[in-house]
Amino acid sequence: MAWLVLKSNAIDANAPLREMPVHVMEYHIWWDSPFYGKPEQRHWGKWNDANPAALESARPGAPAWRRNTSGGLPLIGCYSSANPDVIRWQLRCAKAAGITALQVQLFPNETNGLSFDREEIFADVVRIAGEEAMPVYIHDEVQFRQPPATHPEVMISRLTTALSRYGSLPGYYHIDGRPVISFQYWHQFAAPNEIEEIASTLNRSFRGGVYFILNGNWHSVFADTVALRGLVVTSNSMIFDTKASATPDWAALDKKLWKMKLSRLARFTRFWPGDMSFGLWAYPSFDDTKPDVPADKRMHLTRGQNLSTLRETIRRYAAERPDFVLVSSWNDWQENTALEPALDVDGFNGDPYQALRAVAELQGKKFTPPPLPPREDIDPMVVEKTLSIK
Repeated sequence: MAWLVLKSNAIDANAPLREMPVHVMEYHIWWDSPFYGKPEQRHWGKWNDANPAALESARPGAPAWRRNTSGGLPLIGCYSSANPDVIRWQLRCAKAAGITALQVQLFPNETNGLSFDREEIFADVVRIAGEEAMPVYIHDEVQFRQPPATHPEVMISRLTTALSRYGSLPGYYHIDGRPVISFQYWHQFAAPNEIEEIASTLNRSFRGGVYFILNGNWHSVFADTVALRGLVVTSNSMIFDTKASATPDWAALDKKLWKMKLSRLARFTRFWPGDMSFGLWAYPSFDDTKPDVPADKRMHLTRGQNLSTLRETIRRYAAERPDFVLVSSWNDWQENTALEPALDVDGFNGDPYQALRAVAELQGKKFTPPPLPPREDIDPMVVEKTLSIK
């Protein structure tokens, strides 16, 4: 096994992500609204799973135009993920922030697992990504599905079909000439040898192979699994005490779990097979304080005033010099982690682009907002009350 030369610890304190690839997870394409699509698609979808009808009313103490969404409120209001104008705007925002690639979460079909749900939307995302030079790639959310979706032969068929359709397109992300595929393995839904079988089979099926990124706990059996190309580990939402609106106690974390865990993981970045990459997954906020979650089980970690927790989390991860940083999320509004421009997030300071500005600044770049989508693509309540759109 080839080993890396010891990496430098040098880091730009003002721009810790300079020259470090930034991937963003959870670009969800499951959102529906009454404002776009075929008649059967014009409904509230995912914006408030518990009570869609509440979207027509205000949050307690908030003006009606803010709608009672499940997390924060996007700058353009509740949109449809199928709207090409919205897709184009989202990709332009990501590109302007210096994001390297977006992981699009695709869920296997629950009946047979042989295809992905909402694949027709993903096809548009990849097409537009090519036009905008803002690449995307598939994150297979297989660990949240039941068999047969998790069976090796089904995964092989599903991923082979998807990569045959999209893997060679200009908008699909490649590393070292290989189309990238990611999936989570925290629940270890398959045995390690089955994961290797999946990766090896697909590598043989495509000229040049496939770039597999496994997102899950380190497992020693993967050290020599040449079929895998990258590993993503940790999520700081699992390290912080996220009960009762917690904010990080950095001094305590330095003495205990945070420093210990990051130091241990950092060793993998120093002594990792030379042709494989290592990523750290930053989860700078989390909010599941929904009515259906018991009070003693709720987790609430804010991103801090002016996104101080987000900035400090990413800075500390970058200081370990991984090959790339993976940040959650692009638009998971249910858990209030979205980087997407927003009107209502933790530490909101009147700047809907503050999260993307922060990501750009951490790279030493300046964020310039792209033009908004056309008026007809924006939630009419938001148009009327917040945006100067003619």
